[in-house]
Amino acid sequence: MSFLSFAAKNPFRTKLRTIFIVILLVLGVIAVTASVGVSVYSTKLFGEMFNSGGADLSVLSDGYLSTGDLNNLTGIKDVQSAVGVSGYVISDNQNNTYNLNGFYGSNLLNNTDIPGIGHINLISGDWDNSSTGIILTEKTANRTNKKVGDTFYVSTLSSNQISNMNGTNPTVQVTNRTLNSDFKVVGIIKDTGNIDGIVQIQEANNLLFNSTDLKFNSIYLKTNNGKLDEVETSINSTYPQYHVVVGDALINSIKSFLFYLTSFFIGLGAIIMMIATLKSVSERTREIGVLKAIGWSNRRVMGMIMVESVVQLILAWIAAAVIMAILLVVLAPQFNVNIADLIRDNLSVALYTVLLSFGASLLMPVLGCLIPMIRVLRLNPTEALKYE
Repeated sequence: MSFLSFAAKNPFRTKLRTIFIVILLVLGVIAVTASVGVSVYSTKLFGEMFNSGGADLSVLSDGYLSTGDLNNLTGIKDVQSAVGVSGYVISDNQNNTYNLNGFYGSNLLNNTDIPGIGHINLISGDWDNSSTGIILTEKTANRTNKKVGDTFYVSTLSSNQISNMNGTNPTVQVTNRTLNSDFKVVGIIKDTGNIDGIVQIQEANNLLFNSTDLKFNSIYLKTNNGKLDEVETSINSTYPQYHVVVGDALINSIKSFLFYLTSFFIGLGAIIMMIATLKSVSERTREIGVLKAIGWSNRRVMGMIMVESVVQLILAWIAAAVIMAILLVVLAPQFNVNIADLIRDNLSVALYTVLLSFGASLLMPVLGCLIPMIRVLRLNPTEALKYE
């Protein structure tokens, strides 16, 4: 039997020990993969949410903002453009939910950049003044099998807004209306930001609040080059009732938080995997003593243990992949997530997560082997044979 065959088959001689080691490694792999995946995806999501269309500042308030607030902010020196943004959630007759945005202050034209949301690029159709018009993103249109001219049934329309932001117990204003009506699909656009479509803010506002006075969740601002700090200072001093969020600063804060959180879970996973391999090697002191007594060199013993660790890790990767795939299949419908769309839209995130977690989980067991191996390999074979 060749050396590699012997080393690869060796873990299966003691099945209970191998199963225990693999379970520990699975926990470590899942901890590393999940933390890396959540961190990378969250960073991408918040980046799209707060800075996807080049918005430098997001302005919030206690409750909804109005066109008067929009005029106030537009009048600030060095504000290049201001767009009122309202977020809506609609549901269909199958209880699927979709996130839509409405805009005020910028024309919805083909190839138009809207601060805070991104590049609006029509694939088909056009925006019109239809009171029930809706534009879908390409992803949503494919998922719902809709095209321009079709109708989109809307069961309910709702909007949420945080109020009492300065208080210790912020509350959420929830406005919900039952519609049970059809919206005409008037256009399809390229996937933009983290939304499923666009509705006319005037009509959505009228349906929700029965009023012609528009209400915004937030106002996105684009500033002149190099004037972001001046604009922020002007808003804070002139209109202290507003809450100013700087896109890059917020994203950097979120990245820092996610970095420390990810580091913690990677460290936890690393410790679990190192304990697993340390235990595996330490329990085999006598076996290593036998191999050295019959003439095996330290290098050969070390190579065998490394091969065994890799075999156990491969088993752990397979088991962890199966477990995470099952969890994804079970949980995705609960959050109305289409797995194919999720993977397609986040392929780079998935590949980065897999490669990073693969490298981290491969390195940790190897490091876990070194400490006990060095101690064991220094033992005299006759002393090692005394261990039970």
